[in-house]
Amino acid sequence: MDQYTEVTHQGCLGRIFGSFIAAIIGVVLFLVSFGVLFWNESRAVTTARSLEEGAGAVVSVSSDKVEPANNGKLVHMSGEATTTDEVTDDKFGVSTTALKLRRKVEMYQWKENKKTKEEKTLTGGKQKTTTYTYEKVWSDDLIKSSGFKQSSDHQNPDSMPAESQTFVASTVTVGAFQLPTKLVDKLDTYTALEVTEESAKNAPETLGSKSRKEHNGGFYFGESPDSPKVGDVRVKFEVVQPGQVSLVAKQNDSTFEPYHAKAGDDIELIVNGTKSAADMFKAEQEANTVMTWILRVVGFFLMFIGLNMIASPLTTIPDTVPLIGGIFSGMVGFVVTIFSFGLAIFLSFITIAVSWILVRPLLGLGLLAFGLLVGGGIFVLATQMKKK
Repeated sequence: MDQYTEVTHQGCLGRIFGSFIAAIIGVVLFLVSFGVLFWNESRAVTTARSLEEGAGAVVSVSSDKVEPANNGKLVHMSGEATTTDEVTDDKFGVSTTALKLRRKVEMYQWKENKKTKEEKTLTGGKQKTTTYTYEKVWSDDLIKSSGFKQSSDHQNPDSMPAESQTFVASTVTVGAFQLPTKLVDKLDTYTALEVTEESAKNAPETLGSKSRKEHNGGFYFGESPDSPKVGDVRVKFEVVQPGQVSLVAKQNDSTFEPYHAKAGDDIELIVNGTKSAADMFKAEQEANTVMTWILRVVGFFLMFIGLNMIASPLTTIPDTVPLIGGIFSGMVGFVVTIFSFGLAIFLSFITIAVSWILVRPLLGLGLLAFGLLVGGGIFVLATQMKKK
């Protein structure tokens, strides 16, 4: 692994100026956090209501026969998703009967890793030591080496000689019904597809300047799979085989389309295996809850980071005083962090609670009470620490 170290210095005036720039950025993050939290709660409410509406309206039907009376209704069915079509990757000559065929292309490339360490100087400035390390990795995305700190010694090709791609069967049926491509796209139970001798005959002999070899059920373009060089490429294939599926969507004659709930969301679900409509809606509600909390945490950390950055001048200016500045800066920084954490919890829960009070009063009031309790407690703790 190659390594390169760069040392830079920043004076006390530069640090103070940078702290005010950080404060401006902090204001932006602080305001954005409210937008994220409000949007997330609105999204969560809309999705939850749409799923509740769908669960109450869905009708379970048989896949064996198309019933015109169900046109326009939200239906649930289970059956064998199958096809007689061949999906073909023309570039590499691979063809098979399956619902989907996926080509996975990886290229051996340089990757730059960056690690930074900061130390305070005796004059109130800072010394920044940045270590760049370089390693060779397989990646399905192009890594642009032009932005490397040491690009001349770690050059990657300018482009991928081939891209990863997915091919979908044109006709996929479940009993008497045809699945639209959008639903087939959601099936992702891939299994490996090994290249056959017939496939190898149809594959290109070279890719760029690299010669083809068969390796681990796929293609390898380069001198030796055991000693890869930058620019070598490996190609593998995966398929989604026919199998049992369950779906919930709006029936449109012998096919399906999204069901638009009055609450606002479109409902179009498909999973592998035999699942009841109740289980499918329950799983979607649980996924909605998980996503809601993930975005809540994101909104909270945006707010917390923003508040800390807003207070940057308060911690940076004392820290520029030689010798004794670090002591006062550490005390102020600790109080600021605790205060920012408590205020972020308080404001986050207030924002979330206000969004839910009109929809689910008990939940909204509960979140409001929790936010007041936790935020207030941390605020009191920070005040007591400051007095000491």
